[in-house]
Amino acid sequence: MDHPIPMNIIPVTLAGEQVSLVPITTDHIDALWEAGRYPELWRWTWSEISSRDDMRRYVDEALAGAAAGRMLAFATTDAVADAGGDRSAC
Repeated sequence: MDHPIPMNIIPVTLAGEQVSLVPITTDHIDALWEAGRYPELWRWTWSEISSRDDMRRYVDEALAGAAAGRMLAFATTDAVADAGGDRSAC
């Protein structure tokens, strides 16, 4: 469904002490597939992700939605590791 008025979506990173939410990119596909390759994660969603190619399509659709001003999808990343910190102490 097309949004009647495209939104002016500006990608932002939302950073906390433990995790960051970063705008999704195709660079996230492998990590998203690794984390999301379990069918039970998708049981109650509209998406059916059962392969890396499915995850690529999922990300491509999210990026197309962002380009059209309909959405902004995020990937959750480890803020400590992203900052070069040692997660082993947590």
